[in-house]
Amino acid sequence: MTIPNSENDATSAPGQIADIEKNSREVVRCEITNWKGNDLFRAWNFYRDGGELKPGRGGVSLRVDRLPQLHAAVTKALEVARASGLIEADNGRG
Repeated sequence: MTIPNSENDATSAPGQIADIEKNSREVVRCEITNWKGNDLFRAWNFYRDGGELKPGRGGVSLRVDRLPQLHAAVTKALEVARASGLIEADNGRG
Protein backbone atom coordinates (compact mmCIF):
# COMPACT_ATOMS: atom_id res chain seq x y z
CA MET A 1 0.00 0.00 0.00
CA THR A 2 1.27 3.45 -0.82
CA ILE A 3 0.14 6.57 0.98
CA PRO A 4 0.73 9.42 -1.46
CA ASN A 5 -0.56 12.20 0.79
CA SER A 6 0.83 11.13 4.13
CA GLU A 7 0.79 14.74 5.31
CA ASN A 8 -3.02 14.76 5.05
CA ASP A 9 -4.86 14.92 8.34
CA ALA A 10 -8.40 15.68 9.43
CA THR A 11 -7.91 19.41 8.89
CA SER A 12 -6.45 19.24 5.36
CA ALA A 13 -8.30 19.30 2.08
CA PRO A 14 -9.90 16.04 0.92
CA GLY A 15 -7.96 13.94 -1.52
CA GLN A 16 -6.14 10.73 -2.22
CA ILE A 17 -5.48 8.63 0.89
CA ALA A 18 -3.82 5.43 -0.38
CA ASP A 19 -3.29 3.12 -3.33
CA ILE A 20 -3.58 -0.59 -2.48
CA GLU A 21 -2.05 -3.02 -5.00
CA LYS A 22 -4.78 -5.38 -6.20
CA ASN A 23 -2.59 -7.22 -8.73
CA SER A 24 0.13 -6.36 -11.26
CA ARG A 25 -2.32 -4.39 -13.44
CA GLU A 26 -4.68 -2.79 -10.91
CA VAL A 27 -4.79 -0.77 -7.71
CA VAL A 28 -7.63 0.22 -5.40
CA ARG A 29 -7.43 3.96 -4.82
CA CYS A 30 -8.88 5.24 -1.54
CA GLU A 31 -9.82 8.89 -1.38
CA ILE A 32 -12.03 11.47 0.24
CA THR A 33 -13.80 13.58 -2.35
CA ASN A 34 -16.81 15.81 -2.86
CA TRP A 35 -19.39 15.08 -5.55
CA LYS A 36 -22.50 17.20 -6.04
CA GLY A 37 -22.09 18.67 -2.56
CA ASN A 38 -21.66 15.29 -0.84
CA ASP A 39 -18.45 14.39 0.99
CA LEU A 40 -17.60 10.82 0.01
CA PHE A 41 -15.12 8.08 0.76
CA ARG A 42 -14.27 6.21 -2.44
CA ALA A 43 -12.40 2.94 -2.90
CA TRP A 44 -12.19 2.63 -6.67
CA ASN A 45 -10.43 0.24 -9.03
CA PHE A 46 -7.79 1.83 -11.26
CA TYR A 47 -5.95 0.02 -14.04
CA ARG A 48 -2.55 0.61 -15.58
CA ASP A 49 -2.51 1.83 -19.16
CA GLY A 50 1.14 2.18 -20.06
CA GLY A 51 2.61 4.13 -17.16
CA GLU A 52 -0.67 5.85 -16.32
CA LEU A 53 -3.39 4.83 -13.84
CA LYS A 54 -6.93 5.22 -15.19
CA PRO A 55 -10.23 4.76 -13.33
CA GLY A 56 -12.00 1.48 -13.92
CA ARG A 57 -15.67 0.64 -13.69
CA GLY A 58 -15.78 -0.88 -10.24
CA GLY A 59 -15.58 0.51 -6.76
CA VAL A 60 -17.56 1.75 -3.82
CA SER A 61 -18.54 5.26 -2.74
CA LEU A 62 -19.96 5.99 0.70
CA ARG A 63 -20.86 9.19 2.48
CA VAL A 64 -18.10 9.98 4.97
CA ASP A 65 -20.57 9.69 7.85
CA ARG A 66 -20.69 5.94 7.04
CA LEU A 67 -16.92 5.52 7.60
CA PRO A 68 -17.35 4.29 11.21
CA GLN A 69 -19.62 1.47 9.96
CA LEU A 70 -17.15 0.59 7.19
CA HIS A 71 -14.32 0.62 9.73
CA ALA A 72 -16.25 -1.74 12.01
CA ALA A 73 -17.00 -4.12 9.10
CA VAL A 74 -13.38 -4.18 7.89
CA THR A 75 -12.12 -4.66 11.44
CA LYS A 76 -14.50 -7.62 11.89
CA ALA A 77 -13.44 -9.09 8.50
CA LEU A 78 -9.79 -8.82 9.57
CA GLU A 79 -10.53 -10.60 12.86
CA VAL A 80 -12.38 -13.40 11.04
CA ALA A 81 -9.63 -13.80 8.44
CA ARG A 82 -6.96 -14.03 11.16
CA ALA A 83 -9.02 -16.44 13.29
CA SER A 84 -9.59 -18.62 10.22
CA GLY A 85 -5.87 -18.68 9.41
CA LEU A 86 -6.40 -16.90 6.10
CA ILE A 87 -3.79 -14.27 6.99
CA GLU A 88 -1.07 -14.06 9.63
CA ALA A 89 -1.84 -12.26 12.85
CA ASP A 90 0.42 -9.30 12.02
CA ASN A 91 -0.19 -9.16 8.24
CA GLY A 92 -0.93 -5.64 7.05
CA ARG A 93 0.36 -3.81 10.09
CA GLY A 94 2.94 -1.08 10.05
